Amino acid sequence: MKISHNTLTNIFAYILLIMLFPSMCLTIGSQYIFIRVLVVLLCTVFILAVQYNKFRNTMILLFKKTPFKYLVYFLSWAIITIIVAVLCSRIYIGGIINSFLGGLIFSVILPCIITVYILRNYLSIKFFIKLIYLFTYITLLIGFIEFFANLYNIQFIKLIIEVLRIPNEYTFLLGSGVSRCRSLFQEPSFFAYYLLTISPIIYELTFSKYRIFCNKYLNNVLKKTMIPFMWICLICTQSPIFLIFNILFSLLYIIVIKKAYKKILKNFNLYLFIFAIWVIILIIILINVDLSSTYLNRVLIVISNFKSFSSLIYLEPSLLTRIIIFINGFEMGLKHIIFGIGYGNMSYMIGEKLSTSTVPLTQELIMFVVKNKTNPASSIFIKLFSETGFIGIMIYYLFLYKCINELSLIKEKYYGLIRVFINGLILFMIVYACSTIYDSNLNMTYIYILFGLVLNFIIQKKESVK
Repeated sequence: MKISHNTLTNIFAYILLIMLFPSMCLTIGSQYIFIRVLVVLLCTVFILAVQYNKFRNTMILLFKKTPFKYLVYFLSWAIITIIVAVLCSRIYIGGIINSFLGGLIFSVILPCIITVYILRNYLSIKFFIKLIYLFTYITLLIGFIEFFANLYNIQFIKLIIEVLRIPNEYTFLLGSGVSRCRSLFQEPSFFAYYLLTISPIIYELTFSKYRIFCNKYLNNVLKKTMIPFMWICLICTQSPIFLIFNILFSLLYIIVIKKAYKKILKNFNLYLFIFAIWVIILIIILINVDLSSTYLNRVLIVISNFKSFSSLIYLEPSLLTRIIIFINGFEMGLKHIIFGIGYGNMSYMIGEKLSTSTVPLTQELIMFVVKNKTNPASSIFIKLFSETGFIGIMIYYLFLYKCINELSLIKEKYYGLIRVFINGLILFMIVYACSTIYDSNLNMTYIYILFGLVLNFIIQKKESVK
């Protein structure tokens, strides 16, 4: 059966939209499967069955003409570290399946390839820009509605949202008594991290003079409300570190990168009025929230109990979990500097070590690391350093550097909305590279869909030079 080009275009548009949601899942009893992983698998099988030659040509182009080759090198090195771990009897099958197959293959490598394949054959860049902007707005809207539903205990809305995401196994860890906004993400900090990484692209598109959508009313409404909406959702996640990161990036963007303060001063009364409206909305949202239980108090707790390890175990377990994992992960990386402890092995190795530790542990460490050997909160840097050693981490960061460098060199050749979007992608990659020191999740599919966009731009320019 021959499928028309228009039908395939619609199919791939929906596929990309679903892949952008990192934590949407199908829940069967107590088990769940990420919809994005299922979609990536089915999409790959479908493309191989229908258009194998085009897919193969896309992979060859990616390897020959773009920094994607460094991801392939990293994949190869990860396999080598797993083999070394097996030979040293240092292996945890569950961790490897989750990190290597579910993570590196289905959340990193294949999304990059699929994105480039779709852009080269079916969807335009401008359509993709609309997709990302609209997706971000929908994500914010879901988070906004969810926060109100939790705050006022609106059961039917809570049930609808819970069907589409992982069951909240983190409830006892978030138990400050205050609802935390997480939209369709696995936990609030993941949602806050998404807002941090996507904000460079959203800022560039929102502040540009170019229209994103053909309908001027839709365009104006989304552009005028997007950024205040982002900040309300960010505050409602109650994630202090990402709030601080966002404030720092936003100030840097306004003052240094765009010098937007000149525009703000020129239209000061208008911006003051808009700001006042959104402050009133925020106050209405938080009027029933006990601020002493929110992230404001979390900051004060850390400062006042900084010297008391045992107090912080109970008062700020999330921070202590990261510190313990950081220290142990870095130590493992130093001890296995060449090959690391094997890709996907960190949670298992740290769990084994902490199970005999005399140091007090947080509930998060006991439940997720020691008992279940699941991924702890750490950072991408620590994960890669401990699991793949110095060589693995150098290859991965070389991929990031090459992407930033090559896209920066060709951005002058584009104009209008595309140029604005490329500027946003460059800033996104810089923010992402910096955030890997703190963030723990390498497997956010939307990150590598955006990298797929970067790689597609690089291919386009290299082909046009011929």
